[in-house]
Amino acid sequence: GALDLDVAGQTHAVFQAYIEELERHGGTLRDHVQRTWIFVPSVNRDYGAMTAARRELFLAEGLTPESHYLASTGIAGRSSECRQDVILEGYAVVGIASDQVQYLTAPDHLGPTQAYGVTFERGVSLQYGDRRHVLISGTASIDPQGRICHLRDVIAQTKRAFANVDALLSEAGCGFEDVAQMIVYLRDPADQPAVQAWLEEHYPETPRVLVHAPVCRPGWLIEVECSAIKESSDPRWGPF
Repeated sequence: GALDLDVAGQTHAVFQAYIEELERHGGTLRDHVQRTWIFVPSVNRDYGAMTAARRELFLAEGLTPESHYLASTGIAGRSSECRQDVILEGYAVVGIASDQVQYLTAPDHLGPTQAYGVTFERGVSLQYGDRRHVLISGTASIDPQGRICHLRDVIAQTKRAFANVDALLSEAGCGFEDVAQMIVYLRDPADQPAVQAWLEEHYPETPRVLVHAPVCRPGWLIEVECSAIKESSDPRWGPF
């Protein structure tokens, strides 16, 4: 079983199970999956092994810097129902056309993830006939060179992470007024009151949840992901 495998083996196993499920519904990892969440309980120890295995698997599935990757959050997390070291969730839209999909980069704020050895998209915009769905990956306090900004300052990191998210949303023609929900991940629960107060001041109307989940680098104190929905008419496509 999967519990007998190491982190790399579990990464391959969960993705392979997902690929087989997609195939049963007429979908593929490359053409139809828009977003993943990968939970690694011991993220400080095992994140590197997971990302290396994911990179290898993506290459085999035709996901490369020349094609695209997938929007994603990779974060500490575990399930009450299983004891695996790698847990995968995915969101796929079977039947979507490639022209409906726009990958978001915000190069003035963020650099390509493959520059520092990981393989995911910063965000993705999905255009339908009646709306646009924008899915923003887990985003931290990072600069275009992949460096952590504002070590040991959770509020400064919060400001930078949200500035990065805002740049990605803007690239998709959206803003925080279009955000339907956000998840804010905190490495240290003691930072919750300060971050909660900042969010109440700046985004009081945005649905959100704060959770305790260490981010993939020890220097990152906070990470945020969100989903936005914007009314948008495009006669080329059917409604969502």
